[in-house]
Amino acid sequence: MSAGRIFSYCRVLISEQTTDNQVLAIKSAGYEIQHNRVISETTSGSTLAMERQAFRTLVEHKLEPGDSLVVLKLDRLGRDNIDVQHTISMLIEKRRNSRFFRSSIKGSRFFNGRLRLQMFLAFAEFELNRIRERTQE
Repeated sequence: MSAGRIFSYCRVLISEQTTDNQVLAIKSAGYEIQHNRVISETTSGSTLAMERQAFRTLVEHKLEPGDSLVVLKLDRLGRDNIDVQHTISMLIEKRRNSRFFRSSIKGSRFFNGRLRLQMFLAFAEFELNRIRERTQE
């Protein structure tokens, strides 16, 4: 089993944005993450997590059992409720720990954590639909 390394995943929508503020916030929260374990990506939150190249590589080739994945906010994993739930369930099955510290979810293994997770995901998906609606208007 792994010694429990810590990785972070940071995502922005457009190339004019950077993930620097996400990395800084994660480090400011007390997470010591080596530079080569910070995974950054420029892609839409509506793209399914495992269809994102950097995230897929992280999950399939870097994360080992016992490792932790730190994400600034839940919506960095995605905006699709079902996809994010599937992604977190997959991480749990592979014995990868997930931390979403700006969402007040310390872990998603316990029932109350799962309930909060589902509520936050529902709000994230609702916000995505509102953004789409405003764009179409």
